[in-house]
Amino acid sequence: MLQLIRDRSQGLVVGVIVFFICLTFALFGVQEYLEARSTVVVAEVNGEEVGLEEYQRSFQQMRRRAQAMLGERFDPDEWADGEVKFAALDFVVSKHLLLQTADKVNLRISDTQTANHIRTSPQFQRDGVFSRDFYRQMVRALGFSELGFEHRVRKDLVINQLRAGIGASAITTIEELQRIEQYRQQTRDTGFAILGIEVFRNGLSPSRAEIEAYFAENAEQYRTQEQVSLAFLELSIELLMADVFVDEDILKTYYEANQDHYTVQEQRNANHILVKISRSATESEVDAARTRVEGLHELVLNTDSFEDIAKESSDDLGSRSSGGETGFFERGIMAPEFEETVFAMSEQEISQPIRTDFGFHIIRLKEIKPSGTKSYGDARAEVEADYRRDQAEAVFFEQAEQLSELVYEQPNSLDGAAAMLGLPVKTTELLTRSELVARFSTKVATAAFATEVLTDGLNSEPVELSDTQGIIVLRVVEHIDSTLPRVDEVLAAVTQDLIDVTAREAVHTAGKGLVERLNNKEDLESVLGSADLKWEKVTGATRDSAKINRTMLRAAFSAEPGKPGEVVYIGVPIGTGDYGIVGISNVVIPLAEELNTSDINELRRGVAATRTTADWMDFVALLKSDSDIELFPDRL
Repeated sequence: MLQLIRDRSQGLVVGVIVFFICLTFALFGVQEYLEARSTVVVAEVNGEEVGLEEYQRSFQQMRRRAQAMLGERFDPDEWADGEVKFAALDFVVSKHLLLQTADKVNLRISDTQTANHIRTSPQFQRDGVFSRDFYRQMVRALGFSELGFEHRVRKDLVINQLRAGIGASAITTIEELQRIEQYRQQTRDTGFAILGIEVFRNGLSPSRAEIEAYFAENAEQYRTQEQVSLAFLELSIELLMADVFVDEDILKTYYEANQDHYTVQEQRNANHILVKISRSATESEVDAARTRVEGLHELVLNTDSFEDIAKESSDDLGSRSSGGETGFFERGIMAPEFEETVFAMSEQEISQPIRTDFGFHIIRLKEIKPSGTKSYGDARAEVEADYRRDQAEAVFFEQAEQLSELVYEQPNSLDGAAAMLGLPVKTTELLTRSELVARFSTKVATAAFATEVLTDGLNSEPVELSDTQGIIVLRVVEHIDSTLPRVDEVLAAVTQDLIDVTAREAVHTAGKGLVERLNNKEDLESVLGSADLKWEKVTGATRDSAKINRTMLRAAFSAEPGKPGEVVYIGVPIGTGDYGIVGISNVVIPLAEELNTSDINELRRGVAATRTTADWMDFVALLKSDSDIELFPDRL
């Protein structure tokens, strides 16, 4: 039985087993496991071994961070890719290399520095104060003993210290910043006309010989994709939830046992007016902003139209259209100064102007939702959903293991597993690999085209579904191989493609000819008239001008300008198949003394961050090139 589970259990079943193993570690301490010598070595860095356990721990942390950052856009299938795993291994190797380097140059982090870092980390605080109990809970949840976690933090701080030293060497002079800002703020008078492809497409009628010749040269692009139709069993928590029996007594009992799940924190909804200022604003800029916010404060105190003033005057683009309304939020969401003010106010009260990192705010407290436990009636729908999910999860994990065993014991049919578990055998129409990915996932497509499934006719192993908490077991019902069609079978598509290619070549040739004529000093109106084109001009266009096609705008600011008073013309293919003709003249570069100090300061931070990152990457790459590193990616 144990061998069967090891060989056949996949996805969520294994996930449950791993969860309980990790839970055991958390309860009884993992320092011995962290410090134990790994039996599987996945890399060696200057003779120092990197164990599989360390790699896996790092990989899972990276995966969780990506999932938190991307939310619904997170694709778990991407994390099964070999390139992603190799990148994660490279990260672990780099960390070992950096720690070795830090040790060579005698970088050290004291116990006091480590403790201060942990105490001031927001994730270990409750109501802004470090909580020892909460810290212990979080460390255990991460799978560490306190000693092991603090050892890890100390290593991270050492690497940060090394990086800070590299970053401090990145120097940007004021002259460089001014030149960059002048380049960014320059303007160019830009004229343009668009030569449409449709004129060149109309009337094209390629001959049979031309069509056959084009097909012969591009036959592979018309090859039909391999297709399969599937029979499959789907087991998911969502489907099982619908079959869970509920009545009021069951739900009330569940509610009483889980009341803490239905307790809400106090929430507040406010309107605010923001007078935005940069963090690096000069004293005169701050004074100007303070004067403006005080005037707005006087105005809102003498009118009932706070929302109207916010719509007209607030610099917060995200909330301005709704009268500066924040929506309900609880503590820990907003900037500390903003939050402290809001939670000290009474409903409809208007605050004095306060300052945050974003600027000055005037706040009116609109509404309060008090904290407390929802009544059973208020929480009824949520209680039922939670109860159904809990019960469905228990059934799911039991049936998932049964499904894995049944499809292995009866590899040539899904009927036995379907009958035993009461699942319908579902089917699909013929689908290509890309259609399978779109409908199910990359893992399902890979399973369908695996040799044992596609050729040998066996059931697949259980495969996790990306968009639901579920698994699928499939078998191939019909398979149609990829074929190269005869020209008559794709005649319409080939004809249209040939027309498009011919028209694109023709419009580009014509456009280049018009640009050449213009640069040869022919009259603009007569050249445009010969092609029935309309010229549009934007005086003093910037890099962000919205009146010009983005492709043409980028080309206009990349082109080498002519002499003063001279217009330079360039041609630009546009993605739709059209061809843009662009004229550039009157390039204006602001003088260094005309530049805004706050813009220069903002630029300094951006350039410094970019250079620091680039220097750090170069430093790590240099360390790697000078080190003895051996990787064993086949052991991942």
